[in-house]
Amino acid sequence: MQSLSSINFNNINTAKPPKFGDTISSVADIYDEFMERKNNYIAVHIANSNKQESKQRAGAAAIGMVGGLLNFVALSGLYMVLKAFPKMNKIPLLDKFVVQKFDKWIGRGKKLASTNNRFLNMFSGLYLKAIYSMGIGALIGIGTSIYTSVKGTLVNGRIGRTRQGAQGRWIADGLKEISQTDEGKLLIKNSIKKNNDKSITVKFAGINKAYIISKKELKQASKEYIAHSNENGKILKYEKKYSKGDGDVLAFEVAFEKYCNEVKTGKSVRDSHLQVKILNISEEYPITHIDGKPEDIKYLLSEKNNNESTNTNSNAWQIPPKVLFRN
Repeated sequence: MQSLSSINFNNINTAKPPKFGDTISSVADIYDEFMERKNNYIAVHIANSNKQESKQRAGAAAIGMVGGLLNFVALSGLYMVLKAFPKMNKIPLLDKFVVQKFDKWIGRGKKLASTNNRFLNMFSGLYLKAIYSMGIGALIGIGTSIYTSVKGTLVNGRIGRTRQGAQGRWIADGLKEISQTDEGKLLIKNSIKKNNDKSITVKFAGINKAYIISKKELKQASKEYIAHSNENGKILKYEKKYSKGDGDVLAFEVAFEKYCNEVKTGKSVRDSHLQVKILNISEEYPITHIDGKPEDIKYLLSEKNNNESTNTNSNAWQIPPKVLFRN
């Protein structure tokens, strides 16, 4: 049987991660990117139209409602064009999903208005359609938010498809690279554990630290955004604070931020092996971690050999035994 102390990670940097586009997941990445940009565009306009000082990103229901309204405006404009140029109605998809749909709503508006005024009937029908579109948009927004939150906070000891956030960009890449080896997979599995009460324990054996993150705390982290604004306070864009898509990566980032805050406030002393720049305190963000390497993550998660001094090269760290994570 191979000794734990003999295991090293020299081959981590040579492991080739799967290329973007090699699998069907790339389609999901493109769709996720599109939806994130669209929702952020809506959120920015909502924030800038809000006269209150608070510029927090709007909730999923509000964004979905505005998205539904924009969809209605686009389709109603197309409907008007198709009505003005009847020959275009011969296109089956446009006739079925635009013309016929809006005609039905205008018919409902006629019943509601109880009049033969063509303009009033059309207005009533379009008004009903707009309300319907906004309601469906809000429901889709809420449903998507719940699904994303549940999926993005699932902790299973494995690193899945992840979209980087503004904070700790190197962490997601580093964990993914480490997970390309069997040793790395075991290291991650033994270091990030789900407890019986659904909280998460992240063990940084290399610096002798362990952090417990509640399920509520993890869900909140999955919804946090950083607002970028100009000197006049106008919101320019929103950016996710933490990564999106994998609960293990998210838990690692939240736990590492707890350690950084301890260093910042003097409750903990920075480990000399960790680069200063990955604990950088930025004026723009409360905490930001830049330019880290897989070796930093390896150092954080790996148990030190008893026979090695604190100045030992990071490749000599071993996998922490499972007994450390008894619930």
